[in-house]
Amino acid sequence: MFKILFMLIFITVPYPALSKLRYGTDMECFLDTKGNNSYWYCGGGQTSCAKNKMNKNDNRTYYSNGQAHSFGDPKKNYVCCNATESSPGVFKEIKNDSTMGITWQNTSNGSTAYYTKTVVVDLPGGGKCTYTAKFNGCGTELTKPCTEPTNCTDGYILRNGVCIEPCPNGSDFESTTSNKCVECPTTVYQGSVNVAETSYCLKCDKNKQFFDKENDKCIDKKDMNTVSRQTMAKCFMCDNNEDFKQCVACVDDGNCVDDIKKSCNLNE
Repeated sequence: MFKILFMLIFITVPYPALSKLRYGTDMECFLDTKGNNSYWYCGGGQTSCAKNKMNKNDNRTYYSNGQAHSFGDPKKNYVCCNATESSPGVFKEIKNDSTMGITWQNTSNGSTAYYTKTVVVDLPGGGKCTYTAKFNGCGTELTKPCTEPTNCTDGYILRNGVCIEPCPNGSDFESTTSNKCVECPTTVYQGSVNVAETSYCLKCDKNKQFFDKENDKCIDKKDMNTVSRQTMAKCFMCDNNEDFKQCVACVDDGNCVDDIKKSCNLNE
């Protein structure tokens, strides 16, 4: 009789339950049954996991897309994907592949796993651009792809953010901001200017400026001696600014020396 009573007492003595990590059939949640149960949900609207209904005293954490956590023994990293505030998503294991360069970023709402890689984008018009793309653990890109080329294919030049063909000989780009090619004969008010291995047509304000072809710039009329329109029309072809000044001084009197006549293309 004593032996039977001892065995009954031994069998009914309670013992602590061992911690066991469980997960939902669709990997939508994790559950740890140690002490008060702890639930980790990917997405909102969930109240149970692995057929265990959550009690009010149980611990619970809800994750949104891109948020990550480590589960199991040994620990494995999982990221929540395809979740909404009212429907479950799925926890996907993140392989710490050295080629992906997984980085963990801690925020006030939990951890986020992301990785970066160099991406080359082929653009219309013969251009390419290269940028560092950032993805969360679900593979969703967090950055915007580049849109302006960083280099062009052979035969094209990079201008104003696009790859275009250079202007043919005898023409220049219409302005610094235009990619249209135009003819730009040198006059009193305009001329071809070279910038960064390309040329454009610099047009001066006819009411206020003249084109200084020696220095490839527009100069204010107020900074010059008063010169008649007829004189300007005769001297604007001079090879340099100094010859232009001498031409202005001599052309009306017809006393220009041969060198000035040649430099300024003065007709006899």
